[in-house]
Amino acid sequence: MRTSSFHAAQRIVLAAAIATMLFAGVAAAWIRGTSDPVLIVGKVPLEALDVPEDVPSHIDPPVTAPEAESAGGGGRRAEGNTPKFTKPSETGVWPPNGRPPGPPKRYVDQVDDSGGLQFVLVLGSDARAGNPTHARSDSIHILAIDPKARRGTVLGIPRDSYVDIPGQGKRKINDALARGGPDLAVRTVRELTGMPIEFYLLTAFEGFRQIVDDLGGVDAHVPYDMNDGFSGALFQAGWHHMDGERALAFTRNRHVPSGDFARSHNQARLMLDVLKKLRAETSTQREVEGWARLLSRHVETNVGIGDLVRLGVLARVTAVSQVTNVVAPGRAGNAGKASVVYMTDQAYELFADVRQDAVVNGSYPSYGPPQEPEAEPGPEASPGGQPAPNIPLG
Repeated sequence: MRTSSFHAAQRIVLAAAIATMLFAGVAAAWIRGTSDPVLIVGKVPLEALDVPEDVPSHIDPPVTAPEAESAGGGGRRAEGNTPKFTKPSETGVWPPNGRPPGPPKRYVDQVDDSGGLQFVLVLGSDARAGNPTHARSDSIHILAIDPKARRGTVLGIPRDSYVDIPGQGKRKINDALARGGPDLAVRTVRELTGMPIEFYLLTAFEGFRQIVDDLGGVDAHVPYDMNDGFSGALFQAGWHHMDGERALAFTRNRHVPSGDFARSHNQARLMLDVLKKLRAETSTQREVEGWARLLSRHVETNVGIGDLVRLGVLARVTAVSQVTNVVAPGRAGNAGKASVVYMTDQAYELFADVRQDAVVNGSYPSYGPPQEPEAEPGPEASPGGQPAPNIPLG
């Protein structure tokens, strides 16, 4: 349904949507004067999934890229499989001008942690305007949550991953959205990972700028110096208060060691910093609803209110320290004349790891430094006695 004005229940739907969306890795556009939706929140009914017990069998193609590139998408590697970052050689980068978000408030409203593990596909379309389903997916992340443990994972999938797209043959995974919309994108990722994904969130990626501006900007931590004229990412390492333009530049910068792998990691980094902001500013469902008013136009959804409220609250009560930011490892290569990424054995091991309990238990390549921790709660922000009650929302 598409709406331009919202009653209270409808605003709660959007509150849940924005909380889940910001937790996972993209934000919505605000495009005035168009009937095209800029945030689509949907649900694809589960089909019978053949979830393998072990790593799926597959055949690696011949190596067609230098070994230095195949290790991590084009970046130099240091010992321990950690990217080796270097400072830019040019001048003109912005010095840090931000600060860490404040400590999280105590969330006092009810939390429904029933229903088992939750898997949500979050897509950022590269559409510059109009319906985001009519373009390739520029950003692909899976949000996995264990509601009872309040732990989770943001799992990035490189957009050039060469995979089977149902009914389309082997193609880059970002083609699935353009060829069959969110339904085909969900089914493609289900088959690749074996995860029972039902919900998806899709936005026009360019619209990220406006939502960040409407939030009053975001304080985000840049993990290493950037000086990239292509994306406009000109940052010294440290905390930066970013408006929409700078936040978009940060998430689009692929000219870093490990290329698109690190870019996917950085997209999730930024959104986890936005989650810190949400946790620092909200303690009730009503306050989360205030964030939803930013998305009070041009929204399309086929998801019930109960599902969205539950997912949104689960995102809000999940501490950033309990979320692992990980990117599926791959090997750069070629398919014909196209440059692609081939999923490695370790990627399939990661998929099996996360689908078991929504948490990363094994050791996998790192495409960036660890997330900066949340601020320690002070006396007034401390959870204190009892946690928020685990009561079904009906």
